Amino acid sequence: MTFAVSILHCFAEQIPGGLFNLENIRNAGRKLLFPLVSLLAAIGMGPFSVTTIGLLMTAVAACFIWDGNFIAGVAFFIVGSILDAVDGELARRKNAESVAGAVFDSCCDRIGEVLIFGALLAGKAGEAHHVMVYLVPAAIGGSFMVSYIRARAEGLDLSCSVGLFTRTERLVLLMAGLVAAGLWDTQALLNNCLKLIEEKGVSGFTLREVARISGVSPAAPYHHFKSKTELLAAVALMGFEMLDEAQRKASEKCDNPVDRLRTLGRSYVLFAVNHKVYFHVMFRANPEPLWEKRFGDECRETGSHSS
Repeated sequence: MTFAVSILHCFAEQIPGGLFNLENIRNAGRKLLFPLVSLLAAIGMGPFSVTTIGLLMTAVAACFIWDGNFIAGVAFFIVGSILDAVDGELARRKNAESVAGAVFDSCCDRIGEVLIFGALLAGKAGEAHHVMVYLVPAAIGGSFMVSYIRARAEGLDLSCSVGLFTRTERLVLLMAGLVAAGLWDTQALLNNCLKLIEEKGVSGFTLREVARISGVSPAAPYHHFKSKTELLAAVALMGFEMLDEAQRKASEKCDNPVDRLRTLGRSYVLFAVNHKVYFHVMFRANPEPLWEKRFGDECRETGSHSS
């Protein structure tokens, strides 16, 4: 799809004005990075060093993505991509443009994409979602074809400088997808755990069933929770946070202590009635592993002070 769009845009540019014009948007984005370019130039960084560091940041991002830590991976990926975006402007400011530098930059771009996509395929995302076996090669092929079509068109004296899926758009979509994956996976497991608790009770299901209705591999839940007990503890924690928020909102307008106590009691009962599954897990499941993990140090510190 991406390389088909590029072909269309190669022909579209032959029409005065083109069918699409995203170059102004890209130029505006590049101007936002001018202060960083000035800073790099002021501290003596060269374009080769910036490109190399950007690739190293992408490699670190790939390690996090391989391990299933998508949010941290995206953070390093953003840093690497920003450095990759400024190396060309830095070379122009320092009068260091060269054909060798352009080739090196292009090679690093391709290596970075292979690292990220390879991490998705070979890492925990590939283990959890077997469809990655088909999606990742298709994405790599489409990405490389975009670059190939542009290079081939320019070799034939056809203008092909813009399109909907240049490297910038591909990176933005990839980052958005990684962030969504990092946020969605855990929440989906929690939501489906709640459904199973409502249907079968706390002890009536396994992590394998949670994985099945979540559409992931049987091993995927263990990337987020060490055991079913820890998954239930996470559900209980969500319930306590919801209860705390409900009681805070209910009592914030009460000035009289007696009214506040009544309001808190009423809020507690309403929560139990409206959120039966949460309430059941909060007070019947064993949330101790998660409490120990998140609040153990605080509890031990409080206990030492009291003793």
